[in-house]
Amino acid sequence: MSKTSVLLVRLPGEATLAENSELFGLMKEATGVEVKLAKGANLEQERTRYWLLCERIESIAQNLAGLQGQLEELGEEYLRALALMVEAFASYSPSLRLGATYYAADQVQEHVRGFAEVAQKLGLAGLPDVKKRIRFLRKVASEGGVVVELQNPYRLGAVKESGKWGEKFVKLPVSDQITSVGNGSLVDQTRELVALAVESKKKGLSGHLNFSNTRNDLIPQVLREFVYGANGNDPVQIEIVYSDGSEARPFPLFCLRPLAEEAKARIVTLPEVKVGLLSARHPELDSLVAFYWFRNQEISETRAMAQTDEIAYEKSVQLLRRLKKEGGYRISLYQTGFPPAVVGFYRALVDELAADPDSRPWIEVTPCFFLGGEYVQGAPWC
Repeated sequence: MSKTSVLLVRLPGEATLAENSELFGLMKEATGVEVKLAKGANLEQERTRYWLLCERIESIAQNLAGLQGQLEELGEEYLRALALMVEAFASYSPSLRLGATYYAADQVQEHVRGFAEVAQKLGLAGLPDVKKRIRFLRKVASEGGVVVELQNPYRLGAVKESGKWGEKFVKLPVSDQITSVGNGSLVDQTRELVALAVESKKKGLSGHLNFSNTRNDLIPQVLREFVYGANGNDPVQIEIVYSDGSEARPFPLFCLRPLAEEAKARIVTLPEVKVGLLSARHPELDSLVAFYWFRNQEISETRAMAQTDEIAYEKSVQLLRRLKKEGGYRISLYQTGFPPAVVGFYRALVDELAADPDSRPWIEVTPCFFLGGEYVQGAPWC
């Protein structure tokens, strides 16, 4: 299980990277979204847009980190100090950008000045992690570089050991198609996020997904397209990470084929059952569902999100195997918005279906989402 940590990555200035990466265009665009968010404009879509941009900025930085060679690792002490700063000085100055994960060359100097001042006012300036961060940022500011802050990089050891800055740096392939995302629906944006992760994996780069803040109906809706969307694509495992920095099991894509019509006809013979994903979230479901897949008490404990994902996955595997032994079911799954539980369940479902494709169909899961004041069915998994 990943230990919470932060890696500060110093990248060269724009002149070095401009010919080979759209990193600076992504930063400029994300900063523009910050302005819109401050004005309260179209908050839901702009937050999603901002998250997608930051995800791509951080992904590029991680790919380049080991080659560049200027890194500084911080621990949980820094994150606790940052949380105190954000709570006390969130509106201190827009240019301070507390909690941001990237700082372009023209932002580093002002940020470190304000960060040091806030740390001093809160009595945090003497903490080793805070001192290390200030020292690192001041050095970058003097060199005109860029800083990206990776919270618990998905392969911290690999980043540190992957080599020093050299000629291959400017030849490193990175995909920056994220700039085309933003004008479509949230479904389109989430679909593009998964597509970018797949494209990165095909190029031998890190392909990761973070569903921490994704609306719960979008997760199965979009993942299903890629799980069943082989069409010549080889199976691929996409890394799953969460906003607390923890990394879960990869999620398998392009590993299932849609059922033949004959097999679909057999599904209707399976007994039907209504199931709630997580108890104690929507009391109105108590009289509707036969049982809850997860008990809120066992899933919602304070722990790393990836650990919760793993618990959800392992429990789901056990339950699915039991249901298979009983002859199979058609399940209407009433979802709740807790991503680790959602991702853990569907990963287990895909793994169990892919492990014995000849036994299909023994289960059909139809997700049900509470949208627009009523429950709406999504596409079935079987």
